Amino acid sequence: DWYWAEDVLAYDNARLPQALIAAGARLGDGEMVRDGLRCLEWYGGQLDLEGPCLRLVGHRGRRRGEPRTDTGDEQPLDAAALVEAEVEAFVVTGDEAHARHAVHAFEWFLGRNRLQQSVYDFATGGCHDGLGESTLNGNEGAESTLAYLQALLALDAAGLQATLPG
Repeated sequence: DWYWAEDVLAYDNARLPQALIAAGARLGDGEMVRDGLRCLEWYGGQLDLEGPCLRLVGHRGRRRGEPRTDTGDEQPLDAAALVEAEVEAFVVTGDEAHARHAVHAFEWFLGRNRLQQSVYDFATGGCHDGLGESTLNGNEGAESTLAYLQALLALDAAGLQATLPG
């Protein structure tokens, strides 16, 4: 089943269920929260969130009915969005599964990804611009570094910590 508001999945899409969860919680609308949680669970399933490593949608996106491919560049912005959505779900529900998912998504930055390479650069404090088909993008742009820091701060604010894989 395709449980999504649009016919295409694109990077940064975790912001949609995050917005439903946050708005529903603040408005006291339990149905909106439940819809956001269901969307987030479905979206996480599309990214193999329960698997050994997160597989982000990538910059090419994916249309309804298309199989997942690993040809699009995975971007830090997308991982950060998922971290923050799962943190929001954890804060609103107290469900530890969302805490685990937030940490798992964050570990994408630390090497728990399909290339098994750290996207965060411990030497420079910057963050690579993503994963290509078979290589790490060598650039360390501000958007990517800020995405990493924003995800890290979201984990910290919720009292969660990530560990280096392996």
